[in-house]
Amino acid sequence: MELAPELSDETITGADLQSERIESVQYARVTFIDVDFTDATVLACTFTDCTFRRCEFAGSTHRNSAYLGCQFTGCGFFAASYDGCKLTGSRIKSSRLRQVKVRSGAWDFMTLHNVTLDGCSLRDVRMTESDLTGLKARGVQLRDVDLTSAVLADADLREADLRGSIVYSIDPAETLLGGAIVTAQQAIVLAANLGLDVRAD
Repeated sequence: MELAPELSDETITGADLQSERIESVQYARVTFIDVDFTDATVLACTFTDCTFRRCEFAGSTHRNSAYLGCQFTGCGFFAASYDGCKLTGSRIKSSRLRQVKVRSGAWDFMTLHNVTLDGCSLRDVRMTESDLTGLKARGVQLRDVDLTSAVLADADLREADLRGSIVYSIDPAETLLGGAIVTAQQAIVLAANLGLDVRAD
């Protein structure tokens, strides 16, 4: 199936887009239901206020694309990759992200309530003011991630690699951090967040 270059206020159901190259499309308020994006390549596309229900993104590649204010419900993301993408204001729920790779991009103001990140890697990603309540990210690579003003209550970051990330918003009293990898400077920040009086001497 070939997608139209521009579309708004429509519903696409059951489309097979496996291995398709989707480039420079502009979609607004489009609902995708049971659409198969397996191994698709999405380049320089913009989806605004779109809804994705039970869609499959396994093995898909997304580059320099934007998903602004979108809703993802019950979707599969196994081994998907995002490079330089913007997901500002989007919400992912009832979905599991397995072995997803994210390289650079803006994921600000996102909502990932109780989402599981399994074997994922996020590097150089901005997640300022995102709601990550209950996020399950044990052992995940979160390198150089901007977590400024992010909400991480009840999140599980045990054994996660947090080096280079901004961790001022992480409260060790509310977030599981056992075995997490941090730098000495980050350790000082986290200790201060616990209420310790950290001094050089």
